[in-house]
Parts: sequence; structure tokens; C-alpha cells
Amino acid sequence: MSATSKSPVTESAVWAAFAQQAAWKSWVIVALLALDDKAKKGQQTLVTASGFGVLALALACVGIYGVVAYFAAQRTQEIGIRMALGATRGQIARLFVRRAMLPAATGLLAGTGVAIGASRLLQSQLYGVQANDPRLYGAAVLALLIPVLLAALGPALRAARSDPMKALRTE
Repeated sequence: MSATSKSPVTESAVWAAFAQQAAWKSWVIVALLALDDKAKKGQQTLVTASGFGVLALALACVGIYGVVAYFAAQRTQEIGIRMALGATRGQIARLFVRRAMLPAATGLLAGTGVAIGASRLLQSQLYGVQANDPRLYGAAVLALLIPVLLAALGPALRAARSDPMKALRTE
């Protein structure tokens, strides 16, 4: 039998093997496309959730700014009296920053405790990080604490720069 002669058994076996291989490849391609769609949906969910988180943080900072500014405006005479009695601008600013940071730090401490407790439940949702990674918790606390500090600093510094004589004359 020469190499160019065709055997019906051999030819049908080759076509059957080719058909199986083609079916296998198409199944793999369909599975990979499904995984790609799943990954894209997960990525879209991550981007959406991150966007809402940033929006919530921005709204919280605006609220903190407003509350600290309101407290400073309400305590204008007290600021004038404190400055007339020798309080420094730094002491006045610390007064308002401390008042804003205390509830924020308390909330972050409670939230970190809840997050550590819930980390076992969310272990399957985390990719590439450990559930109880202290660096992750530290970064999250700093990411929330620094904007709160910056939001409180603006009105606190403005209150510290106020003129004590003007503050004493206002009613």
C-alpha cells in the first residue's frame, strides 16, 4: 500500500478525531468566553462599588466640613475669650480638630472590629489578599481618616485665624 492510497477506515477515523478535537476546542473557547464575561461583570461591579464608596466618602467629608464650620461659628465668642486669655492658634485649631476626629476614630475602631469579625464570611470574595491582613486594615483606616482630618482642618484653621477683638464684639 502506498502512502497516497486512501483507506476508507483510516480516512473516517481521521475525520472522527478531527470532529472530536474541533468540538473540544469550541467547548474550551465557549468556556473561556464565559469566564471572560464573568470577569468583566466582576470588574464592572468592583468599579461601581468603588465609585459609590468614593462618593460616600466625599459626602461624609462635606458633612464633616459643614459641622465643624457650624461649631466654629457658634463658638466665636468662646474663641475670642480663649485667645484673649492666651490660647495659641494651634490650641484653637486642635480644639475643633479633636472634636471632629473623636467620633470618626470611634466609628473607624468599631468598623474595623466588625470587618475583622466579618472577614471569615467574606473570605471567598477576596482575591489576592488575606482576610486578616493588618496592612490592608491599616491602609483602609488611613484612607478614611486622612480625608476626615483634611475636612476638619479647614474650618479649624479659619477659626484659629479669627481676630479675638472681632470675636468678642459679635453677639
